Order: sequence, then structure tokens, then C-alpha cells
Amino acid sequence: MAGPDNRASQDEGFVTSPKWFRPILRVERAVLDRAYRRRRQDALDRVSAGRASDEPTERQVTLLGRPAAERLVPGQVRGQVFAHHVARYVWAMSRIDGERVIELGSGPGYGSELLSWMASRVTGIDVDETAISAARSRYSRDNLEFLCRDVTRDLSDIGPAGVVVCFEVIEHVSDPRGLLRSALELAPRLLLSMPNPLVGGSHINPFHRNDWPPSTLRQALHEAGAGRVKWYRQGVVSPTVRRGASPISGVWLVDARR
Repeated sequence: MAGPDNRASQDEGFVTSPKWFRPILRVERAVLDRAYRRRRQDALDRVSAGRASDEPTERQVTLLGRPAAERLVPGQVRGQVFAHHVARYVWAMSRIDGERVIELGSGPGYGSELLSWMASRVTGIDVDETAISAARSRYSRDNLEFLCRDVTRDLSDIGPAGVVVCFEVIEHVSDPRGLLRSALELAPRLLLSMPNPLVGGSHINPFHRNDWPPSTLRQALHEAGAGRVKWYRQGVVSPTVRRGASPISGVWLVDARR
């Protein structure tokens, strides 16, 4: 048997979210913790049975009893989750046609490769050396390169670019405002996505840090230099990207310009 699940005692304050939003997240966490306790324990037991040593940790299983993954890798994730991720890159394609593009948090590189079909050049940047190595070995195009760098630090030596793409990254980093500043210093246009904390907050996915509602993201974008911001969304079920931001959306997308 796995050890006790102490998730409910962690991240009690949801300190990255505004105070008015924290009670909502706490209530949801309590409800989900009780509703999915058996499924989560079963998943932890399966993980434990497959390991030669080391007890499973809650960072291997989400609050909903599903395998936890820090980044999406093609072939390891299929179905609805993968469709949602790919749909965001399809949405971006018409917005980066012919542009020099930098993707922040490019992970294993499949997104940068998709963007390179339309962009004049794409540079994928990620802090994980293993992910960058895998991307370089798997994707090879004349207009595509991958660099191992911290996306929240100064990247001015890499730019400038026409568009920065940053999908499902801001919820992972310890300095999200630094990431936004860096992105809008590199390019006058930023295409960004972030999951709704109600469906992908730090209490649900153990790899997520930031539980921002749209109001906090909007303010942070403005402080980073964004003058015009258009909002889009994906539903919890449908991967289709639609115009407008709803509080019950699964993922919010923004097209921001300086």
C-alpha cells in the first residue's frame, strides 16, 4: 500500500491567486479530494507496484487519480488532452505566417515543429536539457532550432522576433511576471495560453504553481507592456478555440500586443 495522501495539507493558501479567489479553490479541492480519494489511492498503488523501490509520491498522480506529467510528450499522451494541445498550435498558425517566432517552454519540441510549417524561422527554448536534446534529435528543419535556457531570464541576445508563443508554461514557472516581461521584450506580439485553475490548478496538477484567474493574468500582461489583448478560450471537453474568455473555460488563450 502507498503512504497516506497528504495533498490536502499542501498549498493551503493558494498564495499566487487573489484573496477573493482562494476560498473557491479551497472548496473545490476539498470536494475533489473526497470524491476522487479511492481512485487516487488505486492509482498510487499501481505506481507503487510498478517500481522496484521508492514509495510513490503525490507528484506522480493528480488529485483526480490520473498520471501526473510535467509536459506533454507525443505518443505518451493521446486523445482529448493531446487534441487540446495541438489545437492551440493550429490556432497560432495563421497568426505567425512568415514571422520569426520564439517559443518559450517548447518542451519536447512538437509544437515548435508545427509552428515551423508556417513561420520563417522558429527557436524553441526550454530549461530542461533532456527535453531540448529529445527535440533536436526528433525534429530537423532548416528553419528550426532549439536552445536550452531559462525562459524567465534575459533572452535579449536571442531576439528580436515577430511573435512569441508560450503555451501552458506560465502556470509552471516561479516568476510568471518575469516570463511575461521577457516575452514582450522579445517580440511585439505574444500568443499565450493558461489553464483555468478550476480544471488545472496547483491542487489538481502537482506540477502547477500559479492559480491565476483572468483578472490577474490581464493585470500582469498590462504591467508587462501589453497594450492590446484579445481573449480566446477552449472548453473542458471540446478542443476548439473560440473567441472570448469565460470563467468556466478549460483554457484561456490571449493574443497580446505591445
